[in-house]
Amino acid sequence: MPKRPQQHQIEDESISRFKLLLPKHWIVRELPKDYGIDLQVGLVDSNENVTGKMFYVQLKATDAKDDKIIKKVSIGRDKKAFYGNLDSPISVVRYSRATNTFYYKWVNHIKDREDRKKITIEFDDNNILNEENSLDLEMYVDRFHEIRKGELKLPLKVEILIQNNTLFGSNPVTAEAAIETYFRNISSMIDFVRRPNNQFTISLKKKVVIINASELFTVTFHIAKRRDEVLYYIIVGIAMILNRIKKPDLSAQLIFKYSALDFILKNEIFLEMIVPYLIKTDYLEETLRAIETYENSMTIQFMTLSVLRDIVQETNPKRRLIIKEYWMSRVKKAMELGDSKSTALANYNLGNFCKREGEYLKAVNFYQKARKSHSIYDGQWYFYSDLGGVFFELKRFRLAAKLYKKSLDLKNQKSVIALYADSLMFSGQYAEALHNFELYLNNDEMPKSEFVLAHYGLSYMMEKYAISVQNRSSNKADDVFKKGSTLTIDEQIQLAFTYDLLSDIAWYNKAAKHIERGQKEDAAVSFVMAGLLCTGDSEAWANATLSFLNTESLGLMYHAIRAAYFFNRESFVTEVLSKLTESKLPENRLKSIKDSIFAIVDDIKYKKEEATVRIDDGTGEFVDFRKIVLKALNEKERL
Repeated sequence: MPKRPQQHQIEDESISRFKLLLPKHWIVRELPKDYGIDLQVGLVDSNENVTGKMFYVQLKATDAKDDKIIKKVSIGRDKKAFYGNLDSPISVVRYSRATNTFYYKWVNHIKDREDRKKITIEFDDNNILNEENSLDLEMYVDRFHEIRKGELKLPLKVEILIQNNTLFGSNPVTAEAAIETYFRNISSMIDFVRRPNNQFTISLKKKVVIINASELFTVTFHIAKRRDEVLYYIIVGIAMILNRIKKPDLSAQLIFKYSALDFILKNEIFLEMIVPYLIKTDYLEETLRAIETYENSMTIQFMTLSVLRDIVQETNPKRRLIIKEYWMSRVKKAMELGDSKSTALANYNLGNFCKREGEYLKAVNFYQKARKSHSIYDGQWYFYSDLGGVFFELKRFRLAAKLYKKSLDLKNQKSVIALYADSLMFSGQYAEALHNFELYLNNDEMPKSEFVLAHYGLSYMMEKYAISVQNRSSNKADDVFKKGSTLTIDEQIQLAFTYDLLSDIAWYNKAAKHIERGQKEDAAVSFVMAGLLCTGDSEAWANATLSFLNTESLGLMYHAIRAAYFFNRESFVTEVLSKLTESKLPENRLKSIKDSIFAIVDDIKYKKEEATVRIDDGTGEFVDFRKIVLKALNEKERL
């Protein structure tokens, strides 16, 4: 008869004995061997409520009698990396059959050397697991989940360990007490505890400060020379970890409660890891006020501008007002100092902000003030491009076209060619617009979907109606469709086009007639024109998207979805899915179309449109600050 291997017997024995160490009400499941994990242990509280928290166990059993063999095991580096990515902690447990002893170490506590494929785990008597200390497992699992999932609550539980550091005295006990007293005198946000109740461990070793969060995140500072530095490093280190686990508001509260912001702003190494998070919290106003006192620090200004340019997605009116007041205070300060260059820059950036707010007349005012403050703007392509964009929004299309043309005369920018073409189209100069759209498409490898569709629609319109230039009268075109008309829909469309070939109402009605006649290609382009001419019309965009099905222009469906989502976000998705559901298409095709739409939408969903912020590059040129940042990063790479 076949015999069962001795090692399998020991492994089964280790599992049975390990279960006996755990509280009886915990849930223990054995996992398939191919996971590389033996057990999954679910925690149940004293009231028999399943907490949802768990940990994993990899058991390594041996019947060896040599202590050196018993207290040493190895795991592969790739396996440790896999364990480290799990949402719950995992413990490597060594079972000695000879001594009936269990040793354990959490994987996150295992130190390794990068030059070795195998990681050796060494145990000692401090790692023994028995019934008396098995509840330490629960405490660690609780801490792990608090850190990993950002479930921390005040007060934060911190342990202080001092080794060979004399900044607070030669006696570690009195030194720890001194640090604890300092923090307690300021706030109760931090509570000092001992293991295993701690969430953070602060280790002071000579001139090194190490802040560790359950071995999941570690921050190390090597330059602590004074007592006050040590105290601030502790705050900054904890704050950095809180930001990492998506608790920026708690991080900001800690920084301001312990007055650490000034220390952070004076130490540029912290800026990237702290300031962007602060600006996005409820401490925005206090942060910007502090930053203003560091006006001469280029690094701080870069960091601030970097975050504020992303604020275009901000929906909180109070926060938007705070940001606007910050820009206005920069204008006021520059004027008080009599600095024409700074005044010009501040006005220009305030103009950009107003443009993003939809306050177009105010934007024009600030742009013009910038130009009056410093003559350099007379020769800047972006000045005329930005000003052209504002006048386009004000429906001053001819003036917008002139300003874009001036911008292109100064510097031939691909993006501006498209904007110039768009303004020419809306000013009724159709042939010239089509020519410039073609220039743009021939020179840009990744053209914007909006302009791809504009070229497509304009080409169709020119072919059908052969009108190169038109003095548009949109009001007269709209009046054609008022109630009481005796004309047929086709006659109304034709008449409206004599007044304005860019009548969105006419194009929508034209699309509907094409649908009636089964003319899908014509319907698709007509719905596209309706969407481009009234960008907020989700229904037009949804119809355009679906009209491309079964046409020779199916590839343009991709651009229709991108443009539609850009202009309408989730309202377009809701509209197009609703129409798909009503379409009675076969289930497999319906699913394929929906998957395609979601894939395209997801590709652009989280991409933010960035505001432009300009700054003096040190040579008298006002450039987009991102170029300076990228240049600095490239130089750093070369070094």
